[in-house]
Amino acid sequence: MRIKLNNTKKARIDIIPLIDVIFLLLIFFIYTMLSMSVHKGIELNLPKSAFTQSVEKENISISIKSDDTVYINKKKIKFTELKRILSEKIKADKDATALLFADKEVKYRLLFQVIDKIKEAGIKKISLQAEEKGE
Repeated sequence: MRIKLNNTKKARIDIIPLIDVIFLLLIFFIYTMLSMSVHKGIELNLPKSAFTQSVEKENISISIKSDDTVYINKKKIKFTELKRILSEKIKADKDATALLFADKEVKYRLLFQVIDKIKEAGIKKISLQAEEKGE
């Protein structure tokens, strides 16, 4: 009589813990990417609008504070240098978009002077920024 004593089990890979690890990594990378989102504007009191949209592309951020100071990507500049600086910035990307952040206390005249300088610099797309209106 022959007795078979082959009790060796085959190696098996559990896929459930592997899926858990992959989902944790995915969550980690998504959270990291969301926290890396950079706002290049300065802190302003933006007006509210019911028709706001998010922009995903890297753009030139122009901010106007209530004391009529002008900033490009958080860097304070003189109004007279606005056209020259913008012209230099769009040399790399001819299809650049200007994100215009203006405090709601900014004078209408200054807002249009900045828009004119942006257009003179060669930027064709200007996006006026506002905060979403809370209801």
